[in-house]
Amino acid sequence: KCAFCHYGLAKTGTAPYRERPVEQVLEHLQELSCRYDCTLFYFSEDSLAPKTALKLAGAIEKSGRSWRWSTDMRPEKTLSPGRCAKLKKGGLLSAALGIESASTRVASLINKGITVEDARAAVVNLAEAGVAVEAMCFTDFPTETVHEARATISFIKELRENIALFICGCFDLVSGARVALRPH
Repeated sequence: KCAFCHYGLAKTGTAPYRERPVEQVLEHLQELSCRYDCTLFYFSEDSLAPKTALKLAGAIEKSGRSWRWSTDMRPEKTLSPGRCAKLKKGGLLSAALGIESASTRVASLINKGITVEDARAAVVNLAEAGVAVEAMCFTDFPTETVHEARATISFIKELRENIALFICGCFDLVSGARVALRPH
């Protein structure tokens, strides 16, 4: 839904995806663990839904496996202290959060669907649960002011004790993104 995204096999935006059932994910992890003698996994996808991550963490904990994992995730309001503790207990090592901007106006233009306060709470809650947090941000979204760009830098600085790693790049317009197709 974000205005800047464009990848996958889609003319605009991003391609829809399907989630595998958690039971099937566990089977795949078991097979990979045995085949490659590994217990660390990275779920490389655009964004693992926190709801799905919770189900997965619960299933891993229940299985008694010592698997640890990391993924990209939206910094949603649902990432409460209790849920973050469950994610950690279920093997979550780190989460790369798509924060994008700490300016309310810019986040709204991006169509992020989360507030700056939700993002801040997600960072703090995950970090306090012992999960390493990567903050993924960018500046220079169309019409962003210097003051708004600085809000993102200040966000990172304020939360530096809770952020293990951050990326703050410059926005790059791609032709199939919604903002490129509808600049207004």
